[in-house]
Amino acid sequence: MSTPTNPPPPPPASRDPELNASAMSALGDGPMAPLEKGHPKGLYLLFTVEMWERFSFYGMKAILMLYMTTALLSGGLGWSDEYGGLILGTYAGLVYLTPVIGGYLADRYLGTRRAMIIGGYVIAAGHFCMAAETIPTFFGGLGLIILGTGLFKSNVSTMVGQLYKQGDSRRDAAFTIFYMGINLGAFIAPLICAYLQESFGFRYGFAAAGVGMVLGQLFFLAFSSRIMPGIGNPPVKDGGGTTADRAKAAAMSQPLTTEERHRVWSVIIMGCLVVFFWTAFEQASSSLTIFARDRVDMTPPRFLEWAAVEAKPKLEVPAGAEGSPAAAGSVAPAVAPPAVPKAPTAAPAQTGKVLPVGWFQSVNPLLVIIMAPFFAMLWTGLARRKLEPSTPVKMGAGMLIAAAGFAIMVFAALESQTGAVNSDGFRTIIRVSPLWLMAAYLLHTMGELCLSPVGLSMVTKLAPVKFASLIMGAWFISNFVANFAAGVLGGLINKIGDAGFILQGQAGFFLLFVITPTVVGILTIALAPTLKKLMHGRG
Repeated sequence: MSTPTNPPPPPPASRDPELNASAMSALGDGPMAPLEKGHPKGLYLLFTVEMWERFSFYGMKAILMLYMTTALLSGGLGWSDEYGGLILGTYAGLVYLTPVIGGYLADRYLGTRRAMIIGGYVIAAGHFCMAAETIPTFFGGLGLIILGTGLFKSNVSTMVGQLYKQGDSRRDAAFTIFYMGINLGAFIAPLICAYLQESFGFRYGFAAAGVGMVLGQLFFLAFSSRIMPGIGNPPVKDGGGTTADRAKAAAMSQPLTTEERHRVWSVIIMGCLVVFFWTAFEQASSSLTIFARDRVDMTPPRFLEWAAVEAKPKLEVPAGAEGSPAAAGSVAPAVAPPAVPKAPTAAPAQTGKVLPVGWFQSVNPLLVIIMAPFFAMLWTGLARRKLEPSTPVKMGAGMLIAAAGFAIMVFAALESQTGAVNSDGFRTIIRVSPLWLMAAYLLHTMGELCLSPVGLSMVTKLAPVKFASLIMGAWFISNFVANFAAGVLGGLINKIGDAGFILQGQAGFFLLFVITPTVVGILTIALAPTLKKLMHGRG
């Protein structure tokens, strides 16, 4: 992050001179002064706690779509891809909407620490409800996870920001390290939860997610008061608390300045733009999972090969067949072929040893763990040389890189759609190499590292102290819209593909996510000078 040439102005004068002297450090900086070198110990505690919370979240999410669309006889709910995508999108969206309420409650009443503790317990209860494997406990568990995440999600990110003073060039690097904790949990979770689901049943995968959340709670309760004294305390009334607490209370009683309003508007504008990135990125849990289930060769001998088309399993299905391949492996009865055969939808079930589809959910977080330190060093090194791009430029570049990842998926889908149509109107479907999907995930991850941790850091720098957690929650509204849209669109991958948007079949579907992030990424970079002015040297 580039250090501003002029320090940000202090809040309007208080009647207490001592409060005026300390108000600047209270504004979003937290009472813990950062070390000259390295990072505060609190960062690594929050790293660990968030790792386990994300373990629970991504462990369950890795098997959620599969649970809803797997046949009843195989332990799932037997729902269609379309309905499963709707439920996934609604759930994934709401876990990013409720942090607005959780942030408000933390700012005004609970404090970030207490809100996180309550939220963690509620999340754990939700996962254990889902392990009961009944429809009432399924929806009840999703509801509890949504409510608990609302109290937890924005507040843990806010606490990271409170560890650093305004203008500290290590803040972006700190959020990248914190983001590694998120992705360490996200990497481990699908491996464990998907393995338990594949080997023993869905309930064991859901229960493992609940255990992960409990472990995170235990770490936080054991160490937070000792390592981060004063961080995350409830708001104090006039005259109470420490000098820093009273400084923060005084700042919160003041109206927003013109600069603060500008900064809030910059967060809102950036939040609207990143919706398009997250709608594309979150296809990982919906359309990319469906693609992996239906069209990727998951047998170990071919898992790391660019296998030839002729060597891949094939199935003849009626041209234009639609629907979930819940009964994959059976050949549909012959029907009168349409004049123009539609794109195929699914390849046959694989026999022998097959790796869990949910393991693909570990590819992205593993790549983040590997590449995040390099991005942290990149931003810090560029900042020292005064060459670091502004936050909007970083985020616009991330969108363009993600679009390139979906260009790879277009070619993967085209390869899977190369089966011939015979005289009866049947079309062969082939399974492609997993390396197509992995290459796409590589570019998606690079785009994510340009955008997500930088976005979290941006919000903590720009949010006024009186609305710190609320603005962080509002930032997650973009994720709400994007996750809902991603789930709904992902469940319609075959129907949208059959509509033939420029390209036929799933290739046409993925092309949508090449075009939209490209256009919005270019727009974001073009708006960078205007957004920098609104940020007043903090972006």
